[in-house]
Amino acid sequence: MPVSRSVGGVDEVIVGIEPGRLAEGEDALALGMVLARSLGAHVLAVSVIDPMASTEEAERDLGLAIAAVQARLGAAVEVDALAVSGGSPARRLHDLADDRSCVAVALGSSRHAAQGSLAAGLVSTRVLEGSRVPVAVAPRGYGRHDGPDVRTIGVGYLDSMEGREALDHAVGLARGAHARLRVITVFDHLALPESALGDDRDALRADSRHALDAAIGGIGEDLESDGVWLEGEPLDELTDATADLDLLVVGSRGYGPVRAVLLGGVSAALMRQAGCPVVVVPRAASARRGVIPAEKP
Repeated sequence: MPVSRSVGGVDEVIVGIEPGRLAEGEDALALGMVLARSLGAHVLAVSVIDPMASTEEAERDLGLAIAAVQARLGAAVEVDALAVSGGSPARRLHDLADDRSCVAVALGSSRHAAQGSLAAGLVSTRVLEGSRVPVAVAPRGYGRHDGPDVRTIGVGYLDSMEGREALDHAVGLARGAHARLRVITVFDHLALPESALGDDRDALRADSRHALDAAIGGIGEDLESDGVWLEGEPLDELTDATADLDLLVVGSRGYGPVRAVLLGGVSAALMRQAGCPVVVVPRAASARRGVIPAEKP
């Protein structure tokens, strides 16, 4: 079934809401509104319903969820509701994102997640895999906050194409949200080859620190930012770091097709245990609308 394009080509954050799960939907809506404010976009709340279900009832339920979240956030973000019938929810959201001027997709956590915890459910995981736009997942209960603040945005950074894509996207979000940016590099010494000697390891540590400093230096003085260099297991260190973040941005797996989200081991695990919303950026995503590249000093 074809879908219409965004009216006037306006950038949109698509929020996926499963029918009958409005609590998780409100979490996704709140995150979608936060992202939309940062990206200068509108929000499109979408439910994929059974072909026998009523489109009017589904859109009425979406309207109730939208009104509840807007009342709590007090956010002047334009939100539209759309119920689409039939098909795989993940595939329909992919098709909508591809066919409209979509700059991000926002989703809620599984209803089995603990309050305040992030746990991508089956649909969220399927949307994540292969999405051509950044995908964000909100912790359970996120929509119940009275106006979630985004004061500090973190980004997991390595000196790679995927790391630079994540950094570019995080810079755009931080500028739009007037937030502080924290660039986090985790040096995984356990991943070094056994043949690496002490001097080699020290040199690699120094290279990692230098790459982080260079990334911070390339952001520009218009954005408040700092760098954090850590040594240890990346998943553990990034998970611990989310306790002090309002949003974490990470890149996709370092191989596979460009312009697609492919979860690696760390990003997939973060989707099960991070303490703040996580945005996963597809490879080569900075070429899309809505991402503001880092300015050079």
